Amino acid sequence: MNFDAVVLIDLWNDEWIDTNHNYPETHYSFLQGLFDFLDKISFNKIFTFTGDKELNELVKNKYSNYINLNSVTELRNLLPEQSDLLVGGVAWQQCLHFKPYGFQNLVMSGYNVYSTPEICGNKNDTKDQVEIHFFEEDFLSWQKTDTFYFLPAKSIKQRYVKSRRNVYKKYHLENAL
Repeated sequence: MNFDAVVLIDLWNDEWIDTNHNYPETHYSFLQGLFDFLDKISFNKIFTFTGDKELNELVKNKYSNYINLNSVTELRNLLPEQSDLLVGGVAWQQCLHFKPYGFQNLVMSGYNVYSTPEICGNKNDTKDQVEIHFFEEDFLSWQKTDTFYFLPAKSIKQRYVKSRRNVYKKYHLENAL
């Protein structure tokens, strides 16, 4: 499959990793696995979303043609709806799901969203890699293809918005300590 773009979310720089004691060795191992996986697939463009943080130097060096974006609106100016996006990064029940440029918002903006465990970290320190059951047990309705998990464009209806908020609140309450 040829993807219109790869979208990488919150792959932040070394300063953030060091300041937050986020186990640099596991982060680099995660990045190397992500690079190895992306080397095996075909895609036309690469976009990054990092919010107010700097993109990791390893990602900058590996994909010198990357475009860092701040919003889905910026993405819409570069890619039409119904484009096929492969989305990865960190962290699973945080940035990948709930950021303004996470899975749901990309789908609700009309994009076909694909992902796979090999390119998704579970926590910001990426010590816990996402596994297949994360997709199968997720509150989003992922569909398994041969290689990827798929969220069809416009598959997230308004009823998910309330569910999404509840999951977000529950997750952050459970992990507040």
